[in-house]
Amino acid sequence: MKITIETEGGFAGLAPPPLTVHQPSEEIAQKIQQLEEGIVAQKAHLDADAEGPSLMADGMMYTITIADGERTTTYQVDEGQCPSKLLEILDEIREYILEQPQSSPSS
Repeated sequence: MKITIETEGGFAGLAPPPLTVHQPSEEIAQKIQQLEEGIVAQKAHLDADAEGPSLMADGMMYTITIADGERTTTYQVDEGQCPSKLLEILDEIREYILEQPQSSPSS
């Protein structure tokens, strides 16, 4: 399994380099699965609501790519449309990635 998180937006629109981890711990792999399930559920909810909530001023936009075996899926997550529980899981995954030794910023 591999996850890459790209961040855009926020104050001044500054974008840090993408965060990537290969073969995360079992605990983080479970959090990635929870995040993916939550994103899919939230997307279904937003699709059912034609107008949806408005975008958050200076909010972050996350591009999350999960590769697991033959399957690669990319999700766009808007901070202003994402439940706080999913943002907490995303933060935990980002913190885990930042704690890992990196050979290059997005390898």
